[in-house]
Amino acid sequence: MDISQFVFSADMIWFAIFLSAVISMLVYERWGISTGGTIVAGYLALFIVRPTQVIITLGIAVTTYLIVHKYLRPRMMLWGRRLFEVEILVALVLQTSWFIVISLLSSLTIELTFLFGIGFLLPGLMAHDMGRQGVKMTLQAAILSAIVIFGILVMLSSVISLAGVGSMVSVVNESAEFTYPIEWLIIAINLSVLFNIALYHRIGAMSIVADDAIRTGGFVTAAYFALFLAQPITLVFILLCSILTYLFVTRYLMQKAVLFGRSKLVAMFLTGFVVTAVVRQLLFFIAPNLIFVSGFSVVVPTLVSLLANDAQRQGLKQTFVGLGSSTLAISCVMLLLVSFVGA
Repeated sequence: MDISQFVFSADMIWFAIFLSAVISMLVYERWGISTGGTIVAGYLALFIVRPTQVIITLGIAVTTYLIVHKYLRPRMMLWGRRLFEVEILVALVLQTSWFIVISLLSSLTIELTFLFGIGFLLPGLMAHDMGRQGVKMTLQAAILSAIVIFGILVMLSSVISLAGVGSMVSVVNESAEFTYPIEWLIIAINLSVLFNIALYHRIGAMSIVADDAIRTGGFVTAAYFALFLAQPITLVFILLCSILTYLFVTRYLMQKAVLFGRSKLVAMFLTGFVVTAVVRQLLFFIAPNLIFVSGFSVVVPTLVSLLANDAQRQGLKQTFVGLGSSTLAISCVMLLLVSFVGA
């Protein structure tokens, strides 16, 4: 299976997530309804050509909601951040199981593996919104938004095809070197989520990193940073774009408009996607042979936005400390696994 089965080109995949953030903001501002997460509708739109994946994702989200809100929450003290973490963990277990199944049934290219990797958190995000506004409303908002995005992508792709315009973004370099096998990304993502939670709650030895709760730039960011250690240019690019995104939103947008909560997160995503696109094009003109191992369509701008968002909450220094600590820990574990399997 290759990326052509998505129907859309790499730049359309990028635009799908960008458009998802826009529609998510418009729907919430107009009707006060969440689409299940800022980027959820965009991912669902990309997988409409694979309806089984959409159904499974929605099914995992509903199952996660039922497990957490109907069984665990009445028996445990769950609220706020802790509730969200449990939703993410339950969804991750279910999503990991499904990923293993589809990996055994079909081959996955690097680009698809990246898409699934970022998408591991979608059911947890949807389950969280289901707990706030109900299952039916969340599913309706997410599905209708995904259909709208899919329709826009189809029309735009047709126009671009007729106009003969080439792709503006890069896809994954299939021959690139990674710190650990790309097939093991699922292991690293699980570790990344666990380290994120451990650092935030200062569990055990993690308490030496900071006196206060510390964020790592998103639940899955450290897994990708550990993967890209063999390609430092990609890490430098992500960090640069995240700093630019953070500065633009905090020093300009937040001074011009009242941004907080969901609106601030959307602003981070929209800015992050634009910044990465602009900087990537500038670098392309300066150094045409420069190749980013991670691809450009979804992974890079998403990581940039997540890093910038956590930096706004706790500062750049503490975010990079958290990210660095988690990345180092995951890298050590993954390298040990590689050595063990290789032996």
